[in-house]
Amino acid sequence: MELRKLNMKLMFTYLELIEQLSKDPTNFSAEEKKIRTVLINMHHLINEYRPRQAKDTLRMMVQDQIKKKSELTEQLKSQCEEMEAALANLRQSVEERSAEIQRAQEAFERSGDEATAAMEVEDSAGESNHSGWLFEARQKLFARLTSSSLPPAFPQIQGPASSA
Repeated sequence: MELRKLNMKLMFTYLELIEQLSKDPTNFSAEEKKIRTVLINMHHLINEYRPRQAKDTLRMMVQDQIKKKSELTEQLKSQCEEMEAALANLRQSVEERSAEIQRAQEAFERSGDEATAAMEVEDSAGESNHSGWLFEARQKLFARLTSSSLPPAFPQIQGPASSA
């Protein structure tokens, strides 16, 4: 408010200076001193306002930091919840697979034959689709059992003879 008053006084004094210069161009020292005094007073008021301005700026910066940190905290909480859900799914998957392994071991102990045990586990688990680790294990087992007793389906093909 004070700055506005001083600004109005500065403009009024400037107009007086122009009027004085239009009448007598050599006599302007009184208006010059008034303008200098008004400018010094304005400068003083501006300097008094700086600490308050610094406090307001600091307050705004702290509020921005609080806002950013709270947003980051919310993001971290949501990521933790997602990770906990993923861990729960992994635990359930591990429990299911350990149960399947247990059934496979029990079936093997009952039958004594790996191929029959794999078939029993598939029948007991109710898996008719051929996906997952159990199917792959059964395929590897079957390949191992059949490779030792049967000749290879494709004989080794010799490459072209190197010309010397």
